[in-house]
Amino acid sequence: MNRNKRSVALDLKTAPGQAALRSMPADADVLIEGFRPGVLERLGLSPERLRLDFPDLVVVSVSSYGQSGPDRELGSHDLTVQGRAGLLDGAQDGVGVVPAADLVAGAFAVIGVLSGLLARQARGGS
Repeated sequence: MNRNKRSVALDLKTAPGQAALRSMPADADVLIEGFRPGVLERLGLSPERLRLDFPDLVVVSVSSYGQSGPDRELGSHDLTVQGRAGLLDGAQDGVGVVPAADLVAGAFAVIGVLSGLLARQARGGS
């Protein structure tokens, strides 16, 4: 699954790690982040800031309970999301075995990325 991918590990709590992250979007089309809402802002990398520095960058944020609302600050994992959605009631064999919430979140992230890229192509920026 990681064929032809490049990766780097950064400590974003350090100035060098933050500087490295700030330089990366110059060579990227898309930034997908999975922090809790507000983390990128605290690092000086809010979507608004990124748009100023990198107008063609498509930014997609994925979080457990969305970017706004009463549970936005809660961290989570797939089984918790499935349980809160009522999918783990025991009525069906195999429910909870498939990471359904993670897969759906990934699918919606892809839709967001593709929509952003199309909007960028049509209007510039995203």
